[in-house]
Amino acid sequence: MKSKIKNLKTKVKYLIQTYNNDVKKLKGMAVKDIADNLDYSIKWSRAVKNDLAKGIKYLSGALPLLFIGPFVINSAFKNENHPLYPYILALGILFALAAMFLIFKGITTMVKSMFDGDRQG
Repeated sequence: MKSKIKNLKTKVKYLIQTYNNDVKKLKGMAVKDIADNLDYSIKWSRAVKNDLAKGIKYLSGALPLLFIGPFVINSAFKNENHPLYPYILALGILFALAAMFLIFKGITTMVKSMFDGDRQG
């Protein structure tokens, strides 16, 4: 476990150092010249790209639920005397919980794809 943490720290330091070097080098440069001067030593494997895409899909699935959940909950509280009140409220809470789960799953998938060093792709 300690070797994984050490490996992760080394990777993060390298990424930060490469990013900072690029920022210093590209400061004040024209936008059209940036692509020619970037450091391409950081490679993205196919597995990392696929996992990032999967994480983005989870997050994009959560986006409408972030709006639908509170809207349905609000509608339920406005109609407390209606016989379907508890069911509508439960549905709204279910939408909100689903949004939270998809956000968690999306962020977890994206972070694992970037920092999981054991995968080959």
